[in-house]
Amino acid sequence: MRFNHLLLILSVLILASAINVNAQDSRLRKANKLFERFSYPDAAEEYKKILSKEDIAEAKIKLAECYRLMNRPLDAEYWYEKVIDLSESEDEHKLYYGYSLKANGKFEDAKQMFLEYSQIVPADSRGLRQVEACEMADYFLTDPNIYTITNLGINSSESDFGPSFYKDGVVFASARGMQFKDKIYNWTGKPFLDLYESEREDEEDPSFLTNPKPFKGDLNTWMHEGTVTFNSDYSMMYFTRDNYNKGRKGKDSEGIIKLKIYEAKWEGDKWANVREVSFNNDEYSVGHPTLSPDGQALYFISDMPGGYGETDVYVSYKTGDEWGEPENLGPEINTEGREMFPFIAEDGTLFFSSDALPGLGGLDIFSSKNENANWTPPQNLRYPINTNSDDFGFIINGEDKLGYFSSNRAGGKGDDDIYAFTKQTFKIEGLVVECENQEPIEDAIVQLVENGVIMQEMTTSTDGAFSFPVAKGKTYEVTASKANYKEGSQEVATIGSNNSGVEVRVPICPDDGGMADKCNITGVVTDKVTGEPIQGLTVRLVNSDTNFEKSIETSLDGSYSFDVDADTDYVVFVSGQYILTAS
Repeated sequence: MRFNHLLLILSVLILASAINVNAQDSRLRKANKLFERFSYPDAAEEYKKILSKEDIAEAKIKLAECYRLMNRPLDAEYWYEKVIDLSESEDEHKLYYGYSLKANGKFEDAKQMFLEYSQIVPADSRGLRQVEACEMADYFLTDPNIYTITNLGINSSESDFGPSFYKDGVVFASARGMQFKDKIYNWTGKPFLDLYESEREDEEDPSFLTNPKPFKGDLNTWMHEGTVTFNSDYSMMYFTRDNYNKGRKGKDSEGIIKLKIYEAKWEGDKWANVREVSFNNDEYSVGHPTLSPDGQALYFISDMPGGYGETDVYVSYKTGDEWGEPENLGPEINTEGREMFPFIAEDGTLFFSSDALPGLGGLDIFSSKNENANWTPPQNLRYPINTNSDDFGFIINGEDKLGYFSSNRAGGKGDDDIYAFTKQTFKIEGLVVECENQEPIEDAIVQLVENGVIMQEMTTSTDGAFSFPVAKGKTYEVTASKANYKEGSQEVATIGSNNSGVEVRVPICPDDGGMADKCNITGVVTDKVTGEPIQGLTVRLVNSDTNFEKSIETSLDGSYSFDVDADTDYVVFVSGQYILTAS
């Protein structure tokens, strides 16, 4: 009798255990289905319930991924720290852990994680780009005192972003749900995005935007409408929308709705003739359009096959009434990560955001110019435009003195906010010249220094010119250097000037002596697959201690050469990719 009683107890325990296992399996399946449907807030709650009862590796990994995709770096850091030591962990989890550490301002810890990732996956340049970002954090965080920033009163408690100039105001995307508040987007648990407009009441102060209201016309639907761009006379517009038109949804082969670009014409008193652009495709996304000032080039982002990373910047040129085959802007702009939110200024400068180029975020905002059919190395706009958070959607007016951008930085009103900025128009403009014949010197590195701190840095153009926006009432030192030249410097004062700027000429002389303290770094850049030398790639040399940078292009045989100081550590990059460390 007692033996039978023990067997009964054992059977009950086994049954209870089986029920518990089945319950956990059921919860995990439920959480995974939510994850697969991009319902990350709900999926995160389910994974947390599972982990409160049992230690399951898959639940930890998926929970970390949820927080990354929901853009919650504090929670992502906590869970990725637990994930990276799991046997089930993947290489990219170290990269994502590094990103979350960097977003939380822990640059040294992030640097170590990026170094580990770069050793595991050396072909992915994001690892060592982010090492560089961590090493340059102090420079990126140095405020050059050329921007004044204001959080706008039109921001809501939801996401507001992606402003575009429109007549006397702006058009932007918002999830405030004034029109379709009953429709909820699974990814965020918030209303879908619609287009809104707001008028500016002060021509000189971009922060005076009032009366935000749904954008006129019938462009908004219950699905996403996002970033928009207009031609110069506001007769044509291009905007981002989910693959949804005339009441019909389109999906890719896996049942996922992608983004598309649509155009519309202003006819009479409304936007009409909404249609897709020719290069849309159900199988991949295109979005974030921006028109060139002449309306003949349309820049946008896409994850179409054949790109360099998750999303790249492309351009299409107009032929008649149609748009040509998209062209990738190439590896000088695009990376293995996300390039997003392009904007072409009136002077042709490209502004865009990237989470893989060296920066503080998250997404940082960069600028690049097209010179001789090549894009210049992207320049980080630094603090206060960029922060450890996501900063994106930068636009600036034709006078180069005011504009807007979007950010989810701390202190905002909603998930994303729109910020107005004014920019210093007072400038130090100058030339770097050869000291004997006064001929201009191209590709010299010019630095603006205040009280021993490098405030700004740039490379001279083909005519030896440089320009720095600065504050009045200050004294700066302008230094210039180039390989095989001695460094030159000039003191420049902006005190008491009533003009639009001051001019300076910085002579530098050939370095004929002192070679005992010099050495040479040479190399050849070759194609990884074919072994053939590559001509015309930009090679950057960075002093590991000072972050001072020089750059040249590879010659016909793919070679490059730098004269450098002896007993000094340098890092060499080719088109932004790490090559070697030299001493």
